[in-house]
Amino acid sequence: MRRRALLAALALLVLVNTLVLAGVAWNRSGQPEASLPLTERELRLVYQESGREEDSGIALALNLHNDSYAPEWLDEAKLRALDFRPDSVLRMDGPSDERYKQALPRRAWVVLEFDGPAWRAALEQRERHLGELPAKVEAGKATLEQVGIEERAVARMKTSGSRLVAVDAGRDAAELRARYPDRAQYLIVSAEFRMRVEWAASDEEPERDRVQGTLRVLGRRIHVPLQFHQPLLDALGDDLEAEYSLDPDEPPHYSITLHVGSRYEPWVAGVAGL
Repeated sequence: MRRRALLAALALLVLVNTLVLAGVAWNRSGQPEASLPLTERELRLVYQESGREEDSGIALALNLHNDSYAPEWLDEAKLRALDFRPDSVLRMDGPSDERYKQALPRRAWVVLEFDGPAWRAALEQRERHLGELPAKVEAGKATLEQVGIEERAVARMKTSGSRLVAVDAGRDAAELRARYPDRAQYLIVSAEFRMRVEWAASDEEPERDRVQGTLRVLGRRIHVPLQFHQPLLDALGDDLEAEYSLDPDEPPHYSITLHVGSRYEPWVAGVAGL
């Protein structure tokens, strides 16, 4: 009886591994769905936790521009298109932070734009804010310390900040690709979306209630194949442990050719030092 159970467990393990490998092969068959030349700014090394020193694997994680996790375009209309139902979020009696039920998350597709108009617009907005600060300092509405902080923030955005920006979402990946056909600038990947309600300060002004969404890219951790370990180590100066977080004042150390396959799953196809 015990032997049969062991054989059944081994057969299940073999079947699962076969299905996983078949899925990987299918994803990478034919021409890539998209291919982008990202850098350390967009693909950061994943920190290796203590106690896993025997694990020689290296992984990278997709890193988005800060505004991408709760973008303005992910409003009530877009959330409805993603199958959320704001009307069914019930108002409840009790403390204000409990007045709304939390809707369950939804899975859909997100479009990530690399080094395009969305990122340049975000940079220009930050630069405009910086340009307005000297006048505010003279008027006593800002300090020189705030100017210095903003100067460093703009410099870091230009040097080490991610240029990967979430620009759209939908339930049909093929439909999104038709709207964003440039496969060298736009990635389409799976994401989890959540809806939140920012309610009015008082019951007398319910029109000020605001529905907003947030997103989280799924499968953002990407394994680095063994043949690319040494080029990555060479780019980092063989000091892997010291480079899990890119110094915000330094330019990136490496570039990554990232491919996305027929199942919209990314993989590392090349590594080069910068």
